[in-house]
Amino acid sequence: MATTADTASQPEVEQETAASLPQGLSKNAQKRAAKAARLHELKLERRAREKEAKKRKRRERAEAVANGESIAPKRRKPNAANEVKVFNARVVVDLGFDELMSDKEINSLTSQLAYTYSANRRAAYSFSSLLFNSLNGKTKERLDAINAAGYRRWLKTEWWEEGYDRLWTEPSPSDQSLSEQIDMQDGLRSQADAIRATVVYLTADSEEELLELKEGETYIIGGICDHNRYKNLCLNKASDSMVRHARLPIGRYIALATRKVLTVNQVCFRIDF
Repeated sequence: MATTADTASQPEVEQETAASLPQGLSKNAQKRAAKAARLHELKLERRAREKEAKKRKRRERAEAVANGESIAPKRRKPNAANEVKVFNARVVVDLGFDELMSDKEINSLTSQLAYTYSANRRAAYSFSSLLFNSLNGKTKERLDAINAAGYRRWLKTEWWEEGYDRLWTEPSPSDQSLSEQIDMQDGLRSQADAIRATVVYLTADSEEELLELKEGETYIIGGICDHNRYKNLCLNKASDSMVRHARLPIGRYIALATRKVLTVNQVCFRIDF
């Protein structure tokens, strides 16, 4: 509702706006233009108030969390299926190829990372977590420069400076629990071997086809944009790490004119349900 002051000032503002309009317009045209300008100004003021209110709510929420108060979680908008289901498997994007890419390729890669995160968030079946390892060099500089390092606010993601071998050299409690379950089935395996056995490096150069995704497993995607310059790069890395490797069954379902190599975000789309 407009206040008395607002009502009183509106004709004055319209008169000032009308005075600034190009000459030659009829009186009615000037009034309509002045009214449109005033409505636009009010719209901007309303948006500014809404933005400030959101900032205040976020600040109050942060203070409540800092004070240890119990707050209700934010309600998440449902997807098209009206329900988000989690597939208990992890996707790792291996960023350990920074020095092999040009600045233009680094820019393409960071865009693909954002698409990967977005695709997983929107998926009817989303992977339980995304891990990005070996975040260093130009890739880190580029990500830090985008949206004030907005990637650090991505939900259900981890960012490591270390390589993916940290998965079995410094296992998390959930990984340790998984390795204990495997150890019960095979007492000869060490904890590191048990965790390594759940890791699959996806590469188009592998002779093995991945026909089934399994919960509890970790799927690594090579985070490199190289336009197919480096053949067997990810395959050799998987072999050196002594982890399984496999290719997606792209040829069975997608017709590609060149080698069956996908971008990082396309791989995430294809292994999603």
